[in-house]
Amino acid sequence: MSVIIPVELRRDRDHRNITDDMDDQLSEMYAVASLLSAIDTDDVGSEQVNATGSLLQRMIHKAQEISNEHVTLWRKELEEREKELEGSRRPITVRLESFDCNKVAIIKVIKDEFNLGLREAKDLVESSPIDVGTFASAAAERLKVMLENAGATVELH
Repeated sequence: MSVIIPVELRRDRDHRNITDDMDDQLSEMYAVASLLSAIDTDDVGSEQVNATGSLLQRMIHKAQEISNEHVTLWRKELEEREKELEGSRRPITVRLESFDCNKVAIIKVIKDEFNLGLREAKDLVESSPIDVGTFASAAAERLKVMLENAGATVELH
């Protein structure tokens, strides 16, 4: 039977470490339970039973600590992920500030992205600076890159 080693809370712990610790604890508990079921109770003294019961209680307590650490780590990761997503949920306005001599390419991007007619797209581009629309952050970034590649000056607000 292996020795129970206390698990220290360290910054570098991840779910793999915690899962390995939990597996070790469960294996030890299973081994002790198997030994208990195989022992002839007539030959065992009360001190041995108490010691084994105490060992099982410590093992269960340690497994609970490991489980709690696992849950705490998951909650922390979830909170961090929610903070990351919070920024991407915020709507972003794409503003067409100006364009260079390649107005046709910019009109084509606007026409294709907004399903506009040629005249509508041309009027929109020529009326710059203008807010083109409000989008989720990923879509706004994508449109910004497309317009900049076509020769436009774009700002996100």
